[in-house]
Amino acid sequence: MINIEECYSTGTVQGASNVGGLIGFLYNARVVNSYSTSNLDETLGWRTTLWGREYMFRYFGGFAGSSGGLEVINCYSAGKVAGVPYGNYTQVEYKGFLGADTYAYNDVSSSYFDIDKAGRTDSFATAKSTQEMKQQITFNGWNFINIWGIESGFNDGYPFLLFSYTPTEGLNIFVITDTGLKQIAEIFVITDTGLKMVSGGNIISDVGLK
Repeated sequence: MINIEECYSTGTVQGASNVGGLIGFLYNARVVNSYSTSNLDETLGWRTTLWGREYMFRYFGGFAGSSGGLEVINCYSAGKVAGVPYGNYTQVEYKGFLGADTYAYNDVSSSYFDIDKAGRTDSFATAKSTQEMKQQITFNGWNFINIWGIESGFNDGYPFLLFSYTPTEGLNIFVITDTGLKQIAEIFVITDTGLKMVSGGNIISDVGLK
């Protein structure tokens, strides 16, 4: 079995068949703590069958396009799953999270997709609005201390993997709280003349920076 942990994708994924935000096609694998914010678009192509070239689009999913024997835990997708068909071609099995369940049963738990963004339904992951997808309370049981983070100014407000976090310039101090990693916006110290705010590593006093 293939094991995939703490992976993510962004941007745009294009194709004609087996198109997914993070995974195109995958069989007999376990995927944990991963996500995709990629948008899916169609590009003109064809699928080769016993009857020749078949012009249609198949198996699009916000997280994975086509899969079998897949175990997915603590994952999400938040991207568009193609809009109107390219030209007059047919769309087959377009889903918000997992596309075609082609070969075997997939087991998905504690996983979500942004139904507002996807514009598609799904029978595996739980559908949430864009607003809900940007609230930590939605992701019950997820590890927001060691693995995940969430804040409005990063990853467009969606949960992100802590290893990928890039702090803003300047003084950045973080503390681990009961609800995860939090950045401290202001720091104060007690001086001989009272409580003073720290800015950029300096103490702001009555006579200026020290």
